[in-house]
Amino acid sequence: MPDLRQLKKYRLLPIIALMFYGCGLPADLDGYNDVTWKSDANGCNGDRLAMAEVFVTQKDKIKGLDEPQILRLLGKPDKQELYIRSQKFFVYYMEPGPTCENSIEPPLLLTIRFNALGYTNEVFLENFTK
Repeated sequence: MPDLRQLKKYRLLPIIALMFYGCGLPADLDGYNDVTWKSDANGCNGDRLAMAEVFVTQKDKIKGLDEPQILRLLGKPDKQELYIRSQKFFVYYMEPGPTCENSIEPPLLLTIRFNALGYTNEVFLENFTK
């Protein structure tokens, strides 16, 4: 017969696992379609541009997310940049980038800046110029 004290210990495991899973979920953005976004690498199809307003109006939902949460939400960035003081930038092309056949100069970019601790502290759209 199993020891009841041992069974009580394991009763909390599913609850604890759900708590950690819930904390790791990325933001829920109205009007954002992750399948469309992730299938439009480098913005070559132009599908990301339709979601530009989502990032302008709901950037406060993105601020404070950590790097793994951003990766789950938006996928691998089209470009990464390291900056002074351990800051990092993720860059996503909203319009066809330089690797696309139909590239636009300068393309509209979604740029996400992470602080030294790995949390998002700035989300903005900009036109990239060389």
